[in-house]
Amino acid sequence: MRHIYVLRHAQKDNRSKESDRDVPLTAHGKEQAKNLGVFLKTQTIQPTVILCSDALRTRETAEHLLQGWEREQDVIFSHELYYTTAGGILTTVQKLDDHVQSVLLVGHNPGIHQFVMLMSDFKDVATLQKLKIEFPPGAFVGMALAIDNWGDAAPGQGLIEHCVYPLK
Repeated sequence: MRHIYVLRHAQKDNRSKESDRDVPLTAHGKEQAKNLGVFLKTQTIQPTVILCSDALRTRETAEHLLQGWEREQDVIFSHELYYTTAGGILTTVQKLDDHVQSVLLVGHNPGIHQFVMLMSDFKDVATLQKLKIEFPPGAFVGMALAIDNWGDAAPGQGLIEHCVYPLK
């Protein structure tokens, strides 16, 4: 069994004059990420690896998430997760070393949302209805895949175990 956790970056500063890659989080976005970390501390979620887009807002999301989670963990920053497609994210997952039991992906819409929809087994109708409507900044989904090797990850295998949206 493998686990994939997916997090869309928290609320970004839409008024920033920086290039897209350098747009920071708002104060509210930092609080969103930290609050999710506090919530995750109460769960049994322990990702082996955190893969994060190299954009500033995703890096800040990971940083504040870990503060709230009170967890020290290395984060691997990847340009491949910056505005990639669902298929691109799946390829990244399939390349994970098999000693990795679980991964947290921190990325951007639309790819990160499309990845969740691609991987879902569509058995939890209520959650899927929620996911079809939106995947807002700070949204988190955890799913289990009944596979032994990451190379076997394929669309439709993800049993959604967690779906958490931030407070507005």
